[in-house]
Amino acid sequence: MPKPTIRRHAFTLLDLLIVVAIIAILAAIAVPNFLEAQTRAKVSRVQSDLRSVATALEAYRIDSNRYPPTMAYSRSSPCSSRHRWRT
Repeated sequence: MPKPTIRRHAFTLLDLLIVVAIIAILAAIAVPNFLEAQTRAKVSRVQSDLRSVATALEAYRIDSNRYPPTMAYSRSSPCSSRHRWRT
């Protein structure tokens, strides 16, 4: 009486290599899109921050009828960390 052969089903090396190749292709497509989305988010945040600064400057101008004074470094020592307010 012949022994019944038991057949095991498993992944072959070729199957695993194909899966790894597919994952690599998908990663190559997704990574640039992800980086581009990060750049767009940073640009959007900077634009929002600039609008906030512009709004704050206009609110100051309306309240005091002038824009805030600028900060100028001391002319006597260009490397000095001292500063004075110019009006």
